[in-house]
Amino acid sequence: MPKSKEIRNVAIVGTESLARAGLPSIGRAGSTSSRRTRRQKQIINASGKPVDTGKSGELVARGANVMRRYWNNPKESALAFHNGMFRTGDVGYQDSDGYCYIPNA
Repeated sequence: MPKSKEIRNVAIVGTESLARAGLPSIGRAGSTSSRRTRRQKQIINASGKPVDTGKSGELVARGANVMRRYWNNPKESALAFHNGMFRTGDVGYQDSDGYCYIPNA
């Protein structure tokens, strides 16, 4: 059996549900989320300011299915969040109806 080692504080990759949880009946083809979700989401620029509709930036989100912090690691938590919203690292844009898109996903 190959040796394995325990890794702690690995960045989560479970934001897939954050981005793709919209049901087809309330989503929009090609979008990563519905505007009718219980998550708050926003697209921000490198300075952390919201971008205009249709402009690219980083997807940030907050909600019941989004982690709130890294356990026992305030330094990494501070890097992973902006104004209490998780920085997904995904570059995307939001349309005028509030649907988010991640073109290279």
